[in-house]
Amino acid sequence: MTLRQNLGALPTPSFPAESIWQIALFNGVDRILDYAPPEGWDGPAPLNRRVRIPLGKRSVVGWVAGA
Repeated sequence: MTLRQNLGALPTPSFPAESIWQIALFNGVDRILDYAPPEGWDGPAPLNRRVRIPLGKRSVVGWVAGA
């Protein structure tokens, strides 16, 4: 089985793609990561707001940079 066939077998996310938030991290990672909004969130992304997100075994503070 090829990699492309394996990727086709991945489950589809339970949220629409346009609701993915871009979170900017500046504490050791210095990059922008894509995250789904918190469960039950209804409304636009809170741009330029601080959020705490899980990153491995720790949680870090980032800023919502886009949606």
